[in-house]
Amino acid sequence: MKRKVLAAVIILAIGAACFFGYRYIAEEKKAKEGTETAVSQVQEVKDPSGMPPQTGQTPAASDQPQQPSPQDTSKEPSAEPEKTSLGWQPPEDPYLGNDPALQEHPKAPELTWIRDLEVPEYSGKAYVPVNGNLPFFDTEGLVPKAWEVYYDLDELGRCTLADAVAGPETMPTEKRGSISSVKPTGWHSDRYSAELVNGGALYNRCHLIAFGICGETANKYNLVTGTRYFNTDGINSFENMIIDYIRETGNHVRIRVTPVFKDDELICRGQVAEAWSIEDDGDGIAFCIYSYNVQPGIVIDYATGDNRLADEDASEAKVQEPAPDAPEKSAGQKEPQEPSVEFPEGTYILNIRSKKIHMPDCPGAVSISDKNKRIHTGSLDGLLEEGYTADPFCMGTN
Repeated sequence: MKRKVLAAVIILAIGAACFFGYRYIAEEKKAKEGTETAVSQVQEVKDPSGMPPQTGQTPAASDQPQQPSPQDTSKEPSAEPEKTSLGWQPPEDPYLGNDPALQEHPKAPELTWIRDLEVPEYSGKAYVPVNGNLPFFDTEGLVPKAWEVYYDLDELGRCTLADAVAGPETMPTEKRGSISSVKPTGWHSDRYSAELVNGGALYNRCHLIAFGICGETANKYNLVTGTRYFNTDGINSFENMIIDYIRETGNHVRIRVTPVFKDDELICRGQVAEAWSIEDDGDGIAFCIYSYNVQPGIVIDYATGDNRLADEDASEAKVQEPAPDAPEKSAGQKEPQEPSVEFPEGTYILNIRSKKIHMPDCPGAVSISDKNKRIHTGSLDGLLEEGYTADPFCMGTN
């Protein structure tokens, strides 16, 4: 009997030893694996190469805006942006005008449609619609987020392209400073009689994207030599239209402006301005116009900027001694007009969305989309009672 009890005790002791021994070995193995994982993670974090993963090649230049590379290469680059109809989406902190942190401007892409653009000869109208009065750029998928790009000057020092999505955040908060330090290609300080040239100075420094839209002042990448007529009659009304729209709605507008030069001439023959309001898909702003850089009564040598009267017998109209640069009107400063005592009867163009009344040849009438445009003939009394107001740029009410 004693032997059987002793045998049982021995068997139990051996079983217990095996059980606890196995458990000890398993715990040791688990602890060792945890230590190796931790060490591996630490080594991965402390990878001495410091090289970010490759994200592919930068896309080739297109006719859409592209941003210059950041100057601070110590920061790890962000993930590659999603491609949209804007081309490659601008970075979180887009390039804004004269930011000293960015010393380089991107090279302007080749816009083949500018090279092939055909416009009629100037015949007394300051601008003409082109491309069916619709932008050449893709209007699908535009993002209402502000950015600005002013492309590099070409080999002759001429402006090439200004492109932006403008909104309340891009509009100036201070009065415009002096821009007299910039001498665009072909610049002359010639003056004529005020009867021939409004204000006397033939040439203005003309913003591609107006100061009132994006707040740019003496930015040489955004200023061209343009006639007073080109500045006030050719482009100013469209600029003010965008400014008023942004102020009234708080929406954003894609705007692209391209000066059109012929061969190696220093003065542009004109410019193409394209614009499209984003939040309402072009209902508020939609146009594509070519403005002529001419001055009625003056002959311009576009290769040099030299100029003379069209009628040589009226040479006394030109001021022989150039005067200092005259103050130039920026967008947002409207030309004074004599207010009308009463509205004339006739034919008018109505914007049923904004409830504005335009004359048929008003820039605002040209840019109204077909679904918002109505033609009205007769008295305006009923329209005024319905809440319509006259456009100040064409009906002399400002």
